[in-house]
This record gives sequence, structure tokens and C-alpha cells, in this order.
Amino acid sequence: MVATSLNEKYAMDYSQGWKESVLTGFSANLLEADQTIGYCVNAIQDYAYSGFQCRGGGKHGDIFWPEEAYAIKKVMTSFAEVFKTTLREIGAWLVWLAHKLAKFNDRELYRADKEVKDIADGRYDGQIRKVENGYGGGMSR
Repeated sequence: MVATSLNEKYAMDYSQGWKESVLTGFSANLLEADQTIGYCVNAIQDYAYSGFQCRGGGKHGDIFWPEEAYAIKKVMTSFAEVFKTTLREIGAWLVWLAHKLAKFNDRELYRADKEVKDIADGRYDGQIRKVENGYGGGMSR
């Protein structure tokens, strides 16, 4: 029988538990400190709920409202610069946080993840420019 090294044991036993705890605590502090993050999380939840075979109650059609896309992209851009990562990674964190708080079903999670990736990939940039130029174009909270 081969003995496991302390490093291997540490990697197997502790790798996920502490990471999620730290990420959850970090996220909770950010939600309290920054209204924009809360706005983004609420927008993601509302969007996820409004799809076919979802909980309903959301007021969205097939896309985020321009003001929501603008806020989500702004958070993604700011955090990606600070943490030296991609917009998609920050978008995944926002979806994770919205999911953790709302317990999305599979369809809701897919819907939210797909559309936030679309924001990260630039598919909302035209709508975002309208908001930046003061034209808005959608419902806001």
C-alpha cells in the first residue's frame, strides 16, 4: 500500500470546502457593499425565472433589458481588470451567486448562464452603448 503525501491528502480532502466558504463570504460582503452587484444578481434571477419551464414571475422576454446588460457588463469589466481574468469568468461568478441565492432549476441556470455569456461576448454591446449615450431603451428597476 502506497502512503499518500500530505500534499495529495490536502488536495483531496480540503480543496473544495474552504474555497466555497471563502467565495461565499467574499460574495456576501460584496453584495452588502455594492448596490450594483445586488442589482446584477437580481436582474439575473429575474431573467432566469422568466423563461419557458421556469418559475415564472419574471418580466423579461428573450433578452436582458439594456440597463441590466449595462450594469452586468460594467461589473464584469471592473472585476476582470482587478482580478486579471476574463469577462466570462466574472459572469460565471455572477451567475453562481444568483444561483446560490435563488437555487435555480436546471433550465433557469442554463438560461442565465447562456445570456450572461452573451453579454461577456459582446452580443449586447449595441444596447449597452445606447445606455452609455443616455438613450436607455428598456424597463428598469
